[in-house]
Amino acid sequence: MTGRRSPYERVLQDASSEHRTNSLPETEEFSDTKLLLTPDTLRSDWEHTSYEPNNSSKSNATPPSYLSNQPSPILPIQDDSHCNAKTGYRKHHGTWSTISILLLATYSTLLSGVWVGLALSGPYYAFVGTAGGMSPTVASTIIAAFAKSIELAFVTIFVAFLGQFLSRKALSAHSTGITLADMQLRSFLLQPGLIVQSWHSFHYTARTLLGVFAMVAALVSLLYTTASDALVSPKPNLRHPEIRHVDGTVWTDFANNTYVMSQCPTPIGPDIDPEFAGSTCSAIEHSGQAFHNYMQYLSTWTNFPQPKQKRDDSFTGRPAPIGMLFENTTAQGSWLFTDQVPLLRKLGGRNINNVTMAMPHSGVYSVAMDTLKRRPELNSGEDTDSQLRMTAQVVSPAINVLCADVTAKELEPLIYDEWPAHRGQLSPSTYANYTDSIVPDWRNKTAVDDLFGFSEKRTPPVFPKLPIIYNTVLNYTHVWGSDAIYLLTAANITNNTQYNMCEISMSTEQGCSTDLTIDVTGGKIKTICGDKLPLAFTSEAPSGVKSVNWPGVGADWGSALSLGAGISDGAAANARLLSQLVPANDTADDSKPTIAEALAVMAGCTLLVGSPGAPFNQDWITNPNAMPKDLAINPQTQSFKAEVQTSGYNSGANMAWQKAFNVVLISVFLISCWCLGYFCHIIRIDGLVNDFMEYQNMFALALHSPADRRLAGTAASGPEKQQLRERWYIKEDYNHEVFIGDGKRRRGHTSWMSHAPSTSSLPVPMQDMAFENMESKPPKTFEPTMRDGIRRTLGGLGIRSDKQKRDST
Repeated sequence: MTGRRSPYERVLQDASSEHRTNSLPETEEFSDTKLLLTPDTLRSDWEHTSYEPNNSSKSNATPPSYLSNQPSPILPIQDDSHCNAKTGYRKHHGTWSTISILLLATYSTLLSGVWVGLALSGPYYAFVGTAGGMSPTVASTIIAAFAKSIELAFVTIFVAFLGQFLSRKALSAHSTGITLADMQLRSFLLQPGLIVQSWHSFHYTARTLLGVFAMVAALVSLLYTTASDALVSPKPNLRHPEIRHVDGTVWTDFANNTYVMSQCPTPIGPDIDPEFAGSTCSAIEHSGQAFHNYMQYLSTWTNFPQPKQKRDDSFTGRPAPIGMLFENTTAQGSWLFTDQVPLLRKLGGRNINNVTMAMPHSGVYSVAMDTLKRRPELNSGEDTDSQLRMTAQVVSPAINVLCADVTAKELEPLIYDEWPAHRGQLSPSTYANYTDSIVPDWRNKTAVDDLFGFSEKRTPPVFPKLPIIYNTVLNYTHVWGSDAIYLLTAANITNNTQYNMCEISMSTEQGCSTDLTIDVTGGKIKTICGDKLPLAFTSEAPSGVKSVNWPGVGADWGSALSLGAGISDGAAANARLLSQLVPANDTADDSKPTIAEALAVMAGCTLLVGSPGAPFNQDWITNPNAMPKDLAINPQTQSFKAEVQTSGYNSGANMAWQKAFNVVLISVFLISCWCLGYFCHIIRIDGLVNDFMEYQNMFALALHSPADRRLAGTAASGPEKQQLRERWYIKEDYNHEVFIGDGKRRRGHTSWMSHAPSTSSLPVPMQDMAFENMESKPPKTFEPTMRDGIRRTLGGLGIRSDKQKRDST
């Protein structure tokens, strides 16, 4: 070029000449040299040297040290090879990055789909447990490891999806570009805590469809291992029930007192006490279990919530009867006929208190234990999580208690001391031994014959005397064929003595089933009653047939509980409490049980100890003559229908709220399918592109891109507010180098600034100087001109104008 040189050309030639003199051989040619400033050497000498050619006092000063002793910051470039991209931004199909992302997407999709199937189907694992060979802890650890690998693979492919989607969007000439807030979406997946820390950025991304999609992915990835532990890890649970016919062994009839005494465990056997060994043990067993059950039942009333409104005289909301079987199995009964027979009613001027309580058939327990013997892990006690549940369609033993208020005058035909021709005063020992002279060969009529069903065939009771207040006497004068025992109580009602007589009997009832759940630590047995239940016992035989065996058991039970202590005015504590439960009127008290309810609960233990070995249906109960006479020697087998569930380890939710985690597992599976389909689609079309959202790629892209006014002043504090919403594009110049900008440049149209150093690659002081004058009057768009280039080059060499000096001062 000839003629007058521009200031820019003079600067370039002076700098090149100086550099040639100090650094390179004279034979080197620089006619076509381009300049590139490197930031590292400029930073060190900028802090120590100031080159001011206009200062006359330093007109002979040497240029900064980097022109002489340091490596030159002005690199002579012979051609444009420094601007040419080494490789394109598109990846070949056979590259490891393409293959690995497809493998991870396939792995995440397949295994997350398996996890969804396991969670929804809840299969049982035969190989888990003591019998299976793999402990539950090892199985849970393996499941947790696979769940963690699914989570990591899912996060990896979704981050790759974001990178491909945003990079391709930024490269597209027809898109709306990307924002800095979009770029931060990958950080939210890798560091979910940034959602809170970078709320200003999340505020913008949450409004976009892609932002919502990414937030859902971040949330489900965060909860995936928890969801897997709740729904997929094997946990002990009962298998699906199966209906089968189960065989039980019958040894005796219900409430056979001889059989009950023979089954009572005691070290004092018949060889030591031939006459009373069994009855003594049986009395102690009745006393212990009856009082235990009674106290447990009374304690439920102390914690029972009181109703806001008065209830009617029914069983609605009243506690269920409870008991104990074999010291480790709790029993729960049911009140029967609650919709047919009121709890309390007024009849003939007297209060009638009538209850019927069914207890479970305890013989089902023995059948279940036989089933457990076929489960080694349960029988040995090694697998503490194993369970068995059986719902048996069997008959239920029941206690009926009918109580009525009576007067002293009405009781005279039943009180021995009141008979005109009674044979002296009765002693407790004489009455307890069932002296034949007490039982007359004639029957007195009473005012309650119709109520209690007394007749020529059904003998009424005989009490030794009228008890004093807070005492009870028991009828011991039953003869073979009697089906009930009777209790006479003297209560204090409004400072007046009120007598109450109760009939206690036992029968077998239909309409209930026995439900048993047991494990190695114990169990629970209960009745489930309702005519419409599929396993409720029904029979053509009549229901409610009273047992003639039970009065013998009941007499021992009553004696053990001191219910007959009133014959000697014993004032037993149990008798006092019972007399305080006698209803004062025909309205049931919601704060305490009635005397009939209390007696039924206390007598419930006789049903639990009198049921093992008893029949499971009513064939022999209604027809005693059909029962074999030698059952104790040759027991018989009866089959009954039962629903059986055995425990195992399976996937699925143990509690209803855990099913909510299905949303997490399904979301991961669906998003993995979406990502796999997206990758297959773009690979088939034109392959993957370089992920410019990765930090190292974005850093390199930013260094090779010109500065932009929209991010001015953000080097220290970072972008915020509107700057996070600015749109950015990735463009390619004629040297196939890519840079990021505002989208106004098109392919093949670039200025010298695409080759000159950008302010982002300069030290911070030089960036400030380069933009110092421009920040006073920011243009709407930044299009570098020749004057801007001269100002930037002079600023890079440390040459400042007078105005710049004054401003800095």
